[in-house]
Order: sequence, then C-alpha cells, then structure tokens
Amino acid sequence: MKKAVGIVRLSTKRQTAADRVSGAEQEKRIRAWATREGYYLGAGDVLHETVSRADELDPLHREGRPVFWSAWDRLVAGDVDALIFWEPSRFCAALDGADFVYWMAKADEHGDGIRFAENEPPRDSGPYRTVLTAVAGSQSAADYARLIERMKGGREGHARQGEFVGGALPFWIRWIRPVKAEGGGIEEPGRFELRDEHAATALRIVEMYEGGKGSEIIANTLNEEGAPTPSQVMPQWKKHPRRTPKWSGSTVLSILRNPALHGEYSYGSRRPTKNPKTRRVEAIAVQVPALIDKERWEALQTLMIKRRNYAGGRHRFDWPLQGLVWSEACERVYLCKPDGHTGRRVYRCRGRQTRNRRPGAPPCECPPLVADEIERLVAEALVGLVNDPAAQRKAVAEYVADLEGRRATLAARLQPTDDEIARLQTLIDDLTVDVRRGRLSQERYEREVADIEQERETVVLQGAFLLKSEAVSPPRSDRRAARA
Repeated sequence: MKKAVGIVRLSTKRQTAADRVSGAEQEKRIRAWATREGYYLGAGDVLHETVSRADELDPLHREGRPVFWSAWDRLVAGDVDALIFWEPSRFCAALDGADFVYWMAKADEHGDGIRFAENEPPRDSGPYRTVLTAVAGSQSAADYARLIERMKGGREGHARQGEFVGGALPFWIRWIRPVKAEGGGIEEPGRFELRDEHAATALRIVEMYEGGKGSEIIANTLNEEGAPTPSQVMPQWKKHPRRTPKWSGSTVLSILRNPALHGEYSYGSRRPTKNPKTRRVEAIAVQVPALIDKERWEALQTLMIKRRNYAGGRHRFDWPLQGLVWSEACERVYLCKPDGHTGRRVYRCRGRQTRNRRPGAPPCECPPLVADEIERLVAEALVGLVNDPAAQRKAVAEYVADLEGRRATLAARLQPTDDEIARLQTLIDDLTVDVRRGRLSQERYEREVADIEQERETVVLQGAFLLKSEAVSPPRSDRRAARA
C-alpha cells in the first residue's frame, strides 16, 4: 500500500471556528479519501499547519510554512508517495494559475505528487495535462520566473498590436477572436466591434446627461425602460446573488468617465502597486470603436466637474443669496441645493425637511425658488436702486431708521441685564464696606463674593447671547418688514 502524508492548513484564525474548514473536519475528510484511494495514513501522518498564507512557498524562506516544507522533503526523498490536502485552496489559494501548475508539475516528479480529497483538477486529460507537461521541463525557480516574464511580455506585445489580452471591456464593445487557417497561421485577425443595442444605450446616456439630466434620473429612466445592465451583458462581471441587477447613478457616471467612449481602451495597471514584489505593466492604449469624438468627451468631463461642484454643498459664489432668503410661513432660512430631477439650482426651505421640524409638525408651505429667477429679480432691483439717486436716499434713510429701531429694541432687551449687573455690583460694594468695618469675616466675604461673581458671569453670558442672536438675524417681528 502506498504511503502518504496529509496536511491540514488554516489561512485565517476565524476559520478555526468554521465547521466545514476546521482542522478536525479536514483531517476526517483526508483520511476518508486516502482509505478509499488506497493510501496508508498512520496515526501521526496528518500534519496540522498553523495559521499561514498560501503564497508562502519560497524555497529560500521556509519559515513561513515549516510543516509543508518538512512534508515536501519527505516526498522528494521518496519516504512517502503523495501529499494530500483537503482541496486546492488549502494548498495555494493565493497563487495564480501559472504558479499552481508549476508546483503541481514539480510534485509530479516525485511519486504521485500532490493530491486533493475534494475538487481535484482533471490530471489525466484536457488542457491541465498539456500545460503541466510543458511546464514540467522547467527545472528551477529561475527558469520558471523567466517563463512567466516571457508570458507577460507576450501579452504586452499583443496589447501594443491592438489585440485584446484580458481585462474588462466596456459592455458596449466585444472582441471577435481571430480565425485560424487550416494549414496554420491566421486567416482573419481579431477585431473589436460594437454591440449595437448596448452602444445605443451608452450613447443615449451621454445625450441625456448633456441635456441636463442627472445620473440618478438617467438610471431611473433606464430601469423603467428595462434596459440591460452591464452585469447582465457581461457574464464575467460579479453579480449579487440575491439582487436583481439595476442601473445606478454610480454606474452611469463610470460610463461617462470611460475613455473608451472616444475609442481608447487601456490595458494594464493605471496606478503603482503597493506590493514591490508584484510586477505591474504600464497602461497600454488600445484603439477600440468610438461612440463620440475626443473633444466631445473632454467637454463631457468638464461638465461633470461643474455639476460635481454644485452637488458638493453650498458655495458662496455660486449662491449669492445664501443666508438671505427666509420662509414667510416658518421663518427658517432657505437651503441652497441643486434639484435632483432637473439639475437646476434651487433655494429650498429647511422646514420642508422632516429632520428640521418638530414631531408631528406639518411641512413648510413655502415652495422652492429657482435660483436663476430670484437672483435676476434681486439684481434688477439693485440696478434700479443704483441708477436712481432718490431711491438710494430713501433706501438709506429706511435702513438707518431700521438700525435705530433695532438699537432701541436691543437696548430694551438688554436693560434687565444691565440692571441685574448693577444690582450685583452694589451687593459686592456693600460687602466690601462690611468687611472693612468688621461686621463680616474675611472668609465669609470671599465666599459670598465668589457666589456673586458666578451669578454675574451667567448674566453677562445671557447678554452676549442676545447680542449674537441680534447680529445673526433680525427679530422675527422685523423679518416681514425686511422682506417687504
């Protein structure tokens, strides 16, 4: 009977609590498979690795997976005929396909190599055996590294020749594979072509956005019409298992930003990788069929930046009447916010939002105001005021009278505060006289003066609050006069 060594590996600490991938469950399945396939596993022949990464397969740095390397040495020495894992992910989940094939080929040089109790690849037929045999000729890690570099260089070369070598194409473009001749060679080269129906959808998105519609409005329109989403058109794109694919505003914006609209598709990394060991090629421009010209696409990016500035919040120069528009019904200041349906700038009352109202209070009845219209009316009034000296004098006189009225009102509102401060100061003076005449001890004097000072500080803060509230906004009784 053939001898084997089983290896149990956990890649994360959380997997130790999972029933399906726990160490005991893996050992149970490995032993059952070995008995069924005719391999002998002794009491101590199932080794348990500590939590480790699957990509720690560097022969020069064995400290990452010492248990695996001890079993590997036994396989190379001929002490055992096979290494048995539960499934491929327990051996090299983090390695790419080429690395997996390389290690499988190296293991096949010694006995039965590496076997898997579940999900074992087809080893005796198909492309797996073809690639395995080809890579088996690589006798060293250096030869394998040079082979991978040549493969990557070949992909880059094909990309520079305008061919599709991988990645995610836009949903409105597809790649037609080259047609091979019977006697060898290429009879018809590969080419990119448009998916007519989906190209029309992408072009319609551009036209609707240029026409003033926002990304969310465009997405809702496409959902109502039942237009296929990119994830439905491209089967390799990831889909949520429990959600129906729908258009969203972010999907619309990603299409509008894609340079493939004007015929430029990029292959390779667009940003530097954080891992210095991982090689990333520079972005290679590949020409694809264009829907719009480059000038129109650049104008579209400028328009998107402009709208993003509007959507980012209130801006002083974009909203000249900010803080100056008030609701007559609830007397709240108007918000400055673009309309989500039309994209126009709109002044909207805070009282129309539920979070700004008391529980059960009805929303404000004042309607939203289109910014362009109200700003035009204010500008016309200001121009008329500047061009008419009599109107200027009248407005200045009314403003001065308003200031005088506000000053008198504020003085009346502050009078109780001033009186209270004067009363507290009188108390301190009386206490000072008493302590000088010996009627009051020094300790009691300091204690009572401290209490009076604390009370006076509270009164001063109340007066400061009145001044601040008057400076920020006029009294409610004067707001209607100011609007008139």
